[in-house]
Amino acid sequence: MGRPEEASPESGQRSDGGRLSVQLAAAVAASLACGSNAFAMGWGVVATWQLRDTAEGAGRDLRFTDGQRAWLNSALFLGTAFGCLLGGRVAARFGPRLAMLHSLLPLGLSQVLVALANSAPVLLAGRLVIGLTSGISVGVYILYISGTSSPRYRGALTVLADVICLMIIIGVIALGEVLGWRWLAAVCAAASVLPAATMLLLLPDDPVWLLSCGRLADAKRSAAVLDLNLELSDTTTLDAETSDGWRQTLGLLIQRKNLLPLAIVLMLVLFNTFSGYMAILSYSLEFFRMAGFQLDAAVCSILFCAIRVLAVLLTSSLVDRLGRRVLLVFSCGGVSVCYMGLVAYYQLPALHHLTALPIALMLSAGFVYSSALACLPFCLAGEMFPLRMRQVDGAIVMFSYNAFNMLAGQAFPRTLAALGAGGLFLTHGIIMALACAFTLLAVPETKGLSLAAIETLFDKGKPAPAPDGSEEVSRGHSGRCDVSVIA
Repeated sequence: MGRPEEASPESGQRSDGGRLSVQLAAAVAASLACGSNAFAMGWGVVATWQLRDTAEGAGRDLRFTDGQRAWLNSALFLGTAFGCLLGGRVAARFGPRLAMLHSLLPLGLSQVLVALANSAPVLLAGRLVIGLTSGISVGVYILYISGTSSPRYRGALTVLADVICLMIIIGVIALGEVLGWRWLAAVCAAASVLPAATMLLLLPDDPVWLLSCGRLADAKRSAAVLDLNLELSDTTTLDAETSDGWRQTLGLLIQRKNLLPLAIVLMLVLFNTFSGYMAILSYSLEFFRMAGFQLDAAVCSILFCAIRVLAVLLTSSLVDRLGRRVLLVFSCGGVSVCYMGLVAYYQLPALHHLTALPIALMLSAGFVYSSALACLPFCLAGEMFPLRMRQVDGAIVMFSYNAFNMLAGQAFPRTLAALGAGGLFLTHGIIMALACAFTLLAVPETKGLSLAAIETLFDKGKPAPAPDGSEEVSRGHSGRCDVSVIA
């Protein structure tokens, strides 16, 4: 234990990832860096309410129209989308750990800019910069977690980021009940930078990235700290297929074995963002009042997030037992059923006396959404992308996620105004039914497979590896470095 070895078919020996504490620390650090975006999202939930035209008290020095308030969150998603693309480029050169670390200082300064803003354009510009800087971490955190985790724990550790981000959002919304948006932005500036920076300074780079750069000695040292085994077919760097040129990258991207996993993850991300959850969360303080829920809107918003924490904690214990595909089918189908129940509530006057029914269905929808669809698309992104395409594909996925969220955030208030709550939930219920069908037809199971074995799932003509982490994967490419972190 504690030493990276070159695995051989004859030995059959595998580490069980004994130093879980170090792998857990790496996952927490990356999750906190990604959580910088969650601080901004939580602040947006509070500010969307406090800065409305009719607000009293904390938001009285600035007033935002409905259109400007929509851009409070859309500017964040727009900046995050381009930050993810930037993060992919930075991570390719410096590695995911340093990319996250270097983004934290400008992130804190942009939070301060928001706290001191004296006009709507300045505040929106600050939100855009927050999205850009936090997007660097959002775009690469999953690569760092998957590269520093063994298959035995990878599913649970990638899900951990969702738990941490939700706890952050809950904390920020709760603080928004006692702090104005300016002081809340100042608190977010410190809390989003200091813990993540401290941990990332103390942790190693992930061995998968080091191997992709040809730094075998450094990769072995990093693997020793993390207590991971490295499976190597040779000790060279990536073959001639790897290139920094955009033409060569595009050529690789359109190959079936590279394009298929990207297309699957992008579809899951599309279903994630148009599930309605994030848009409802962004407007939750207002939506829960408009929808006629009987609890205080702030309490509803916090419950909406808290139920998701419980779901993700449950998922973290099940994802490496039941598998990704089963949980995704349960999640998408369950959300669709809950939304259809809300449609029935709004369309059938006989149900209107059941005042607790809508909040119960909303919380149930949040629970089943969070059990898989909220987090597993990003877990699959960390697992399914080939080594030579990880930074590029990761950047594309996170760019798309935030671009889709921006569109969903812009569409949500208009859809709610045009169709009413019943029509809104009917639309999202149909989308979730389609997501369930897509998962059944197209999403492969990656439970228990090493990163190298998962890559073979998309090689036409190769047999599927056994999902027990014990497979051996051979490579036919001359000079190719075969890398996986295996339990």
